[in-house]
Amino acid sequence: CSSLTSLDLSNFDTQNVTGMGYMFSGCSSLTSLDVSNFDTQKVTYMGGMFCYCSSLTSLDVSNFTFESNPDIESMFSSTGSNATNKPIPIYVSAEGKNYIETKGDSYIGSNYATLTIKAPQTE
Repeated sequence: CSSLTSLDLSNFDTQNVTGMGYMFSGCSSLTSLDVSNFDTQKVTYMGGMFCYCSSLTSLDVSNFTFESNPDIESMFSSTGSNATNKPIPIYVSAEGKNYIETKGDSYIGSNYATLTIKAPQTE
């Protein structure tokens, strides 16, 4: 998938998915990826999900559920804008950020990513 520049994931139904490991791995030409509608409540493995997505400019996983995903260390490996060596924001919810922080920031596995809390939307 290294030549993919865009993906339409708006109709993906992920409510019964249990494994998302390496799902977008190597999609190095993707500049944006909207996974905000993904339901990850049943997912138990996300390792390497976005690894080597080196052209992404931001990534919003704030709706992801991390509690049942014990192996997220390599999820963001080499993710982000490595062409400019500038960190990209990875948006996570407060719950997701707390879970990742218990692993330690070094486990994010990316030199080009920074975690950014995305405030919950109020209605």
